[in-house]
Amino acid sequence: MLRFLQFELQQEDADSCTFEAMASVKAPDVLALETEGRLLLAHLPTWLGTHPSPLDRGGDWDVWFQAHWDGQPPLTVDAHVPCWASAPTTETSTPSTAWWTLNITLVVSAQLVPSLTDHLAL
Repeated sequence: MLRFLQFELQQEDADSCTFEAMASVKAPDVLALETEGRLLLAHLPTWLGTHPSPLDRGGDWDVWFQAHWDGQPPLTVDAHVPCWASAPTTETSTPSTAWWTLNITLVVSAQLVPSLTDHLAL
């Protein structure tokens, strides 16, 4: 399913695991990477059986998205709000030689790790 994003385990303890992915693309592939991020966000609640909620508030998983063009401040996308602030994709707003980077952090409770790793083929 994922073409650009490659998740890696960053931290693990008895209660949870943190997975991170980062992908950087130039202007022609921004829409494809953005779409991949949107699809991932849409599938996660089905795969994990619940909506995102911070683990320290009793939730089972949470996710953070951050996107930015080279040299620009990052745009943080709130997974708890059903919208995505789209990255500019026209050459008039950003040179076609610039890189657009998407970072995703997933924190998953220990009991949901097998489901996540199965779906992401980790």
